[in-house]
Amino acid sequence: MSIIRKIAKTLGRKSTLFNWNEQIRIRIFLFFAVFPFVSGLGQNTPEEFIKKGKFHQEYGQWSDAIKDYSDALALNPNFVPAYIERALVKQIKGELREAVLDLDLALALDTANLRALNARGALHYDLGNYNTSLKDLNHALKIHPNYVNALLNRGKVLEKLGEKDAACRDFMQVELLGDRRGLKYRRQYCQTDERRKE
Repeated sequence: MSIIRKIAKTLGRKSTLFNWNEQIRIRIFLFFAVFPFVSGLGQNTPEEFIKKGKFHQEYGQWSDAIKDYSDALALNPNFVPAYIERALVKQIKGELREAVLDLDLALALDTANLRALNARGALHYDLGNYNTSLKDLNHALKIHPNYVNALLNRGKVLEKLGEKDAACRDFMQVELLGDRRGLKYRRQYCQTDERRKE
């Protein structure tokens, strides 16, 4: 007799002491053997793929992380966090232009996404597109004037563009917001000529 028929037959009987023990065993079997498979159904959501992708990303498994983020997008092509996370992994892998394309897609869906604006600004900085980078970072800071990562990135861009005073103001603002990176960049980029000679 197959296990399924045995389970159905046992669960259908009237309760007796022997039958009760057998029903307990079958219910325990069902809980440990069948429940994990059944409960796993329907959990392949974009959010679950993001969790898996972050796990792979944490352990340096870049290709697996990209696959997980792509799987999230296959389920929901409008899921902005998947585009952003995939772009960040592509940036780590050195695939900067492909990362920019993912962020372009994310920003086409959500034009005010701070993470995407900051990340695309940082990527354009890495690619040497300083004016494009500045445009994205200014947009992010227009939405959230105290967004520390965008302030730091804009300060670095302004320094590259020769606007040292403006860059130093951004680094000072970061420091005033309580982020020690502001002090680090101020020391690196904003020392006066007399202090550099010492």
